Parts: sequence; structure tokens; C-alpha cells
Amino acid sequence: MLSHFYDWYKKLARRFNLTRWNILCILVIVSIWNIMLMTYSNIHIAQYKEENLYVYIDSSAMLWQGRTDLDFWMNKQVTNPCRPQELGGKRYLNFTTEDLKEADIDFQSVVDENKDMFNGTYEPKECNITCHVGIIIPYRDRAPQLKLLLRYLLPMIKRQRVKFTIFVAEQFGKSFGKSDDFNKGILFNAAFKEALKMGHFDCFIFHDVDLVPDDDRIPYTCQPHHWPFHMSVALEKWKYKLPYYKLVGGVLNIPTPTFIKLNGYSNNFWGWGGEDDDLSNRIFKKHLNISRPPDTIARYVPIPHKSRLWHERNNQLVRKLRRLNSDFDGLNTVKYQVIAKKQYSLFIHILIKTRDCPYRICI
Repeated sequence: MLSHFYDWYKKLARRFNLTRWNILCILVIVSIWNIMLMTYSNIHIAQYKEENLYVYIDSSAMLWQGRTDLDFWMNKQVTNPCRPQELGGKRYLNFTTEDLKEADIDFQSVVDENKDMFNGTYEPKECNITCHVGIIIPYRDRAPQLKLLLRYLLPMIKRQRVKFTIFVAEQFGKSFGKSDDFNKGILFNAAFKEALKMGHFDCFIFHDVDLVPDDDRIPYTCQPHHWPFHMSVALEKWKYKLPYYKLVGGVLNIPTPTFIKLNGYSNNFWGWGGEDDDLSNRIFKKHLNISRPPDTIARYVPIPHKSRLWHERNNQLVRKLRRLNSDFDGLNTVKYQVIAKKQYSLFIHILIKTRDCPYRICI
């Protein structure tokens, strides 16, 4: 190890005609700069409890923006703002295959219990909303999981008294004739663009169909900063610990302007995995960071399902796209066709036919 470092040192000195003191000064400056970045970009989560709902604010986000976003958010000129009510905290959920069968049979009861929803939208009537949330769920061959998710998710968000609209983005057919050619990035990008055609949304939550929140204090509302807000921090398969810091998969809340700035998801990931890690690279390329609620609250329970095929090529593609400009792959290049769009009481169903991805990297 030391020999490699010494060889690198000699090449650097010879290339730029540097002395030992020059190189030492450079190393000291770089080290100080890294320490400063780690200090100021470190996420210090401030918790503000108001009627049993925790709103999580990144103090570092306030620092970079030069103002206290919390004050701006709480002092918004809204009379009688909507506040959460009757939150119960952790629910200790656990799903089996029998739960899927029951959800498939009793889904009509979920529709009957949510008659206050119209065209996939819920809006509290007795107070004034502060934001409109769009929830996009990518979907194909997961009907029992979708029904079970809606059964638990809808009443939870209603207790938080948030205006929200649910979009179920279903991929049409099988791309390239292969059963594993599911493209979550295209579904997210296409549903995002179609949603904006239907109205104004302050933020979007990109929500996997097989994850159910286990605590109703997880805020399903727009956050008072411009950073992506990763909500599914703790999962059972990870022993309720975040496996790595850059993870943004599962359930992710992004302000609408930020998602546009990131140019959305890549359209090049087919099968399972890769698109979330690529989005994480886009976040840091734009000098943003990732905020999260504490793992003691942000817990999600998986719904049993047959796992999709993992493509090793997606790992290679993440590394390849990291070096490329994301402005040439994403929202502005997504190719799709809307086969059908139907508004149900609980959600808006968008049937999307995917096209060949740009540059044909995925083939």
C-alpha cells in the first residue's frame, strides 16, 4: 500500500514539478475542505412535534439556503391550516400470503370506507391545505399487493389531513418479449409528466407497491426544503438499519422543481435494480443531499411477492451513467405511449406502453 502511494507521489511530483512541501500543502487544504463539507452537509434532524406529527427539517438545508425554512413553512399565510389528528404511532404490521388473498376478496370494503375520495384525490374539507402531494405507484402483475397497500395507506394519510392524489402507473405488455423487462424509471417519468398535465402538485412521492408504512407518524406531506426526502429508511430485510447512505429506493418524496432539476429517473434500467442508485448519483451531482426521518419511525413492512429477476448489467450501467451527463437521459428523453387513462375513486390508473430507451444502452 505504501509503495503504491510512493509511486503515485513521485509521478505527481514529476508531472507538475512539485516539491514535498507543495504536495503536503495541497493534501492539508484538501483535508480541511473535506472536513468542512462533512460538517456543513451533515444532516442534523430537528424534530418538531405538533399534535403527534413529526415534521423533519434538515438544519444543513437551512444553512445552505441562508434562511430558516421552518419559520417560512410554519408561518405560511394560511388561515386554519390542516393539522394531523388521531395518530397512533407504530402499528407492528406483518403480512402473509393469506393477507393477500383476503385483500383480493374484500377490496370492495376499502372502496366503501373511502367514499370521500374522488378521482383518486382526497382533500380535507374542514381546514385549508398547504400543499398537494402526488403519489406515484409503479405497477405490473401486483394486484393483491396494490389492494393491501391502499387498505392501510389511505386511512393513514387521511389522518395526517393531507391533500393527495394517487397515480397507479402500469406497464403495458412485456417489452422486448421478456417477462423481466419492467422499467420503473420510465413509469415514474411518464406518470410524473401525465400528472402535471392534470393539475398542480407541490411534491411527488414515488412509492413501491410492496411497502406499507408501519408508523403513521411518517410524514406524507411536502417537506419545507428542496432536498429529496427518503422515507423508507428501515426495512426488516436490512434489520431496520440503512444499508448505505446513498440509498433512495423504496419510498421517496421529492419536490416537483427538484425532480425536474434532476431530470427525473434514467430510462435505461430494465428488470430489477439500478434506477434508484442512478437517481442518487444525480442528486449528489446537483449538489443536493438526502434527508431522512429517524429509523425508529420510518419503518416499512414488505408485502410478500415473487421477486423480479436481477440484472447484473444494471450494476455496470450505474457505473457507466455516473460518468455521463444526466441531462441527456430522463424526463426530457422518455419515450412512452399512454394506452389508457381512467379515473377511479381511489386512484388514477395510467396504462403506459414503454418504448426503446435512448441510445439503446439497455439492449
